Amino acid sequence: MFKAVKHFNHVTFQFPIVKKMYANHLRRIKWPNHPLRIMDIGCGTGRVLLEILEPQLPRHYSEIVGVDFNQNMIDVCNKLERDSRITFEVMDIETKAIPKKFSNSFDLVTSCFALHYVRDLRRALVNCNNLLKVKSELVLIFSYVGNPLYEVYKTMSSIEEWNPYTKGFQNYVPLFSPTNPLQELKLIFNECGLDVLESELNHDPYESVSENFLALFASVDFIYPTIPTNKKQEYEKDFTKIFANIAGLSFEEKDLKKKAHMYFPAITVRGRKLR
Repeated sequence: MFKAVKHFNHVTFQFPIVKKMYANHLRRIKWPNHPLRIMDIGCGTGRVLLEILEPQLPRHYSEIVGVDFNQNMIDVCNKLERDSRITFEVMDIETKAIPKKFSNSFDLVTSCFALHYVRDLRRALVNCNNLLKVKSELVLIFSYVGNPLYEVYKTMSSIEEWNPYTKGFQNYVPLFSPTNPLQELKLIFNECGLDVLESELNHDPYESVSENFLALFASVDFIYPTIPTNKKQEYEKDFTKIFANIAGLSFEEKDLKKKAHMYFPAITVRGRKLR
């Protein structure tokens, strides 16, 4: 639970850029007149959904469902004040079969900085397809050049102490090549029964203090719970040092409150279910 609370407290530096990325695509949707059912995938602690996404949605939605694979994140969500039409529950978008109650029932699926954590993007997109009604749309935001968390795991897999926990990432490569990610994205979407209506790259830098960047990525570290208690402190030190090196940040106590910048080159895509 501590990690989830840390996520809640340190995620807001993303808000201005995320708000702009969502606005650029949500405003182009031709919303149906019937009550809307919407799902947000990888909702984390719910702040982006409640503070950035929901205010930009039409008022005639009947339900918004926020899902995340992490029970601790959902526990935090369920303590938040919110519209009674908004609910949260645990669901892994890489599951082999989505729950029947969600099948072909949503008018919009969204996701913000979650899908670059999946190991099987095609499976995740097929599930997105299965969530949507025919001709309904999705708006997804995710990093494409690389995933700093997985880069940390890849480096840690070369350390004997941590290899047993991170060896699954020793051959990690980003979801897309940096040369033509939009074309690659379009091909994958089509394979999964989705049409790309519009897509764009965003390279705006995120500005905050180093402490927020370090804390946010530590909060989504899902290897940490698998580390034995007597090794957790040592693991956290190595994790922080390696992440700071990859991100170009200082992890020294004297620098934690200093302004810093990080780049998460992102794709925003608006798509539609074809079949």
